[in-house]
Amino acid sequence: MSIGKYYSVNKEYRISKRVRAESCLAKYFSCKDASARKVFLHTLFGSVGTDAVLGEGFRCVFGSNTYLGKAFSCGENVSIDDHAPVYIGNNVHIGNNVRIRTLMSSGQDGYIAKPVYIGDNVSINDDVIIEPGAIIGYNSIVTN
Repeated sequence: MSIGKYYSVNKEYRISKRVRAESCLAKYFSCKDASARKVFLHTLFGSVGTDAVLGEGFRCVFGSNTYLGKAFSCGENVSIDDHAPVYIGNNVHIGNNVRIRTLMSSGQDGYIAKPVYIGDNVSINDDVIIEPGAIIGYNSIVTN
């Protein structure tokens, strides 16, 4: 993938990465053992700090392009479209029904992928949409 350039990835590759992410998430949500859940998180994401918790209905496209810091938590129905990298710092809480996007239309029959950066000690309220290329600074509260 070329970040900031036209997005074009082999279709079969994207499908296999999505199937892998869906499988890891299904295992995570069906498992009650905390240590096994950690294994599924480490398998899914590019990196995971300690004490990461996902709310019911969490979704991501690939997972491997998402990097979580320590003490990450999110509410229900959070969606991360990680076509480009998504970096999430330490002590970040994401509310319910939040969507983080990295893919945007170029207006020329194609898409451009731009990474998202979320700093440490950030709180993102319910129903927020984070757009491609967003940089959210340290100690921020995102309300809309």
